[in-house]
Amino acid sequence: YKIPPDFFTAGGMSAAIALVEALKKTGGDTATNKLIKTMEGMSFETPKGKMTFRAEDHQAMQSMYHFRIKV
Repeated sequence: YKIPPDFFTAGGMSAAIALVEALKKTGGDTATNKLIKTMEGMSFETPKGKMTFRAEDHQAMQSMYHFRIKV
């Protein structure tokens, strides 16, 4: 669309990468409980750097950066 991606584009890509990596590890098995177990503690590379799902509460952990945008 001839504009730079917004802040949410990398988040969507990260979610897609997480699913692909989990499916690789389960051999394509999409059973909910198997995917949950596989993703607990799983680390993978995203457009924003390494992301890890914390096993105890399933939170996606990643480095965060604070910045300002000036028009």
